[in-house]
Amino acid sequence: MKRPSFLIVSEPRTGSNNLSYCLDAHPDLAVGNELLHPNNGVRPEQYGLDNAIAHADGYPCYHWIDRVGQDMRMRVLADLFERHNGFKIHSQHVPVELLASIAHDFDCFIILTRRASLFDQAISNYIATARNRWHADENPTRTVDVQSFEITAAHFEEWLEAMLAVRYALWRQLRKQADRVIIVDYDSFYAGTQATRVQRVNELYRKLGLRTLDDCETQTQAAALARLQHYLDSSRQKLTGADLAQSLVGNYAEITQVYAHWAKRSQDRLALT
Repeated sequence: MKRPSFLIVSEPRTGSNNLSYCLDAHPDLAVGNELLHPNNGVRPEQYGLDNAIAHADGYPCYHWIDRVGQDMRMRVLADLFERHNGFKIHSQHVPVELLASIAHDFDCFIILTRRASLFDQAISNYIATARNRWHADENPTRTVDVQSFEITAAHFEEWLEAMLAVRYALWRQLRKQADRVIIVDYDSFYAGTQATRVQRVNELYRKLGLRTLDDCETQTQAAALARLQHYLDSSRQKLTGADLAQSLVGNYAEITQVYAHWAKRSQDRLALT
């Protein structure tokens, strides 16, 4: 098993793809991204299983690992941790109990990606869905390629409630492993100058028990910094600008009010997360 070992447990629109690439830039790390997605990671057939287990209603079953028995699950995960220091799992796609058991069974760090503003996170997710573009390579100044759309209040609140419920349940499950939980807040991690962002990545390396890039050989350091410069580029960050959101969401003002009322009702629960 590679050390250090970690899971990147992500919420949608929290920069988890970029984070995995930033970690993979370190010369001592091998980091996978969506390794449990049947289209670009391990597949059931590699373990003598029917590939149908990785599909439901004609669509890829994002994390089919939850549909196999405990022994097979441990075998698959052990293989992944032998080949990679860490990889990403979406917190909404597997039971939180499974995530907690992985943290316990493999004694790994849990890197939680989140956003301070659930409103920005939700709006970004609706925009990404409308555009069918999910990766952080979209320059917010580019011409918008979809028509304006509206968000129903009921669906918006359902999205918020689902996100808050998973976040709360996950953090409650990980309480016993709190000393191995690292929270990466999107809004602050990708803020500031390029040098400041690189410094934050170095701090994350240090938390994982690794040398920083400053301690690497000149040639190795230069290669890693070149990769970080690409993934920390501000033009690659998530679509969250208020101007863009207002141009796309036809009832943006209404949804802003819906969120304000929801947040007031949910104040105590939000404080717990």
